[in-house]
Amino acid sequence: MPSCTHERANGELDVAIGAQTTVTLELTEHVRHFTSLGRRRDIRPVRRHADDADRLLREIKAIRQARSAPSPLPDPLADLPG
Repeated sequence: MPSCTHERANGELDVAIGAQTTVTLELTEHVRHFTSLGRRRDIRPVRRHADDADRLLREIKAIRQARSAPSPLPDPLADLPG
């Protein structure tokens, strides 16, 4: 029986594959996550397995550098005729 390195906790998202956790991403603020059953959870740490953890971290860093501010929300009136 595989053992886990982290106990389940509210406000955390663990995406375990084969009970292996390689990368923990600590977000600066809570993000809304919906479970497969549609339940809402606000999370900060995200743990996931990555076959190539170095590549995953490089890609996350590249996204952070390219994105200095949150994306704007779409204008709900933009598609209305008028």
